[in-house]
Amino acid sequence: MFVGLLKELRATPLGVAVDHGIGLQLAAVPGGYQSGFSGSTYYRALLEGVASLPGVQSSALSHPFPLGGALSAVRTGVVGSDREIDVEQVLVTDSIFATMQIPFVLGASFDRGDDPNGARTGVVSESVARALFGSASPIGRSIHVGVNPLNQAVRIVGVVRDARIKGVRQENPSVVYLNYWQSDNAAQGYPSLVVRTDGDPAQLALALEAVVRKAGREYPVGIRTLTDMVDMSLTAERLLALLSTAFALLGLTIAAIGVYGLLSFSVAQRTGEIGIRMALGANRQQIVWLVLQDMLTLVAIGIVVGAPAAWAAQKTAARLVYGVGSFGIASIGIAVALLFVVAGAAVWFPVRRAAAVD
Repeated sequence: MFVGLLKELRATPLGVAVDHGIGLQLAAVPGGYQSGFSGSTYYRALLEGVASLPGVQSSALSHPFPLGGALSAVRTGVVGSDREIDVEQVLVTDSIFATMQIPFVLGASFDRGDDPNGARTGVVSESVARALFGSASPIGRSIHVGVNPLNQAVRIVGVVRDARIKGVRQENPSVVYLNYWQSDNAAQGYPSLVVRTDGDPAQLALALEAVVRKAGREYPVGIRTLTDMVDMSLTAERLLALLSTAFALLGLTIAAIGVYGLLSFSVAQRTGEIGIRMALGANRQQIVWLVLQDMLTLVAIGIVVGAPAAWAAQKTAARLVYGVGSFGIASIGIAVALLFVVAGAAVWFPVRRAAAVD
C-alpha cells in the first residue's frame, strides 16, 4: 500500500518542469531590510546579476517558495459578484512562468514595469478561470483576493495551465499568481529565488551564492535543485514504504517459520499414523496431500484473521496519510498469492519427511 502510494506520487504530473531547475531561500543579514531598502530596485538588480551567470536561461522570485507546500489558501471572487472559491495564492515575478515552464492558455504574464501604485495585475490558473468565468474569457476582468471583498481589485492579464505549484500533495489546482513587483517592501522581503539552467543546475550553486552575498543585504539558505526538493518532499512516504516493506518481510519470515514449525511437529507426531496409512495402501501423493491440507488450513486461518485486520489498518492509514486509497483487487490477489508461496516453501521439508516414511 505505501509502496504503491510512493510510486503514485512520483508519477504525479506537477505541471511544472523541475529538471534543470535550482532554488534557494533568501534571508536578510542583520539590518539588511533597513537603511533605505527598496525591494523593487534591489531585486531587479539581483535578478540581473543572476541572469548574467553562464548557463542561466531564466530566473524569478516567488513568495512563498514553489514546491515547498506552504502557499496561502484564500477566498477569491469576481468583483461585483457574490460567487467565491477557495484558491492558493503566491506572489511571483513575471518570469516565474518561463522559469517553471508553466504554459499560458490565454493572455500573457504581467509586465515587470507595472506601476506599483497602479491597478494590480495577476495571472490565474485554468481552474480559477473555469470556476469563476465558465467559458467566457477572464482577460481584463477583475477579482478580489482574500476574505475582504473590498480589497483592491486584481485585473487578470493571463491564464496558465493548472500546476501543482505547491508540490505533489497539492489537491486544489486553483492558483492566483499575484504581481511581485506591485507589492510593498514588507511583502517583498524573504523571497525565494528560482533559476532555470541549460546544464546541470547543481553546478550553479556556488555562483548563485556568490551573487546573493555580493548584493550585500541577504544570504542564501538551502540551495537545492528542484528535483531534489521534490524528492525531499516525499521523504515521509519513502520512509513509510521502506518500513512497511521491512516489517512485511519480517512478518512473512515469522509466518514461514511458524508454518514450518507447526507442520514439522505435526508430521513428527503423526509418523506412526502415516506409516499405518502407507501400510494399508496409501500412496505418497495421498500422504503429501494429507500434510498440504494442514498447510491450507493454516493459510485459511491466516486469511480469515488477517483480512479484517488489514482492512482496519488501511482505513486508519487513509485518515492519517495523504493519498492512501483503498485496497485494489490486484493488491489483495498478490498478498494472498504471496502467502501461499511462503507457506508452500515452508511446508516443503515437512512434506518430504512425510513422504519418506516407510
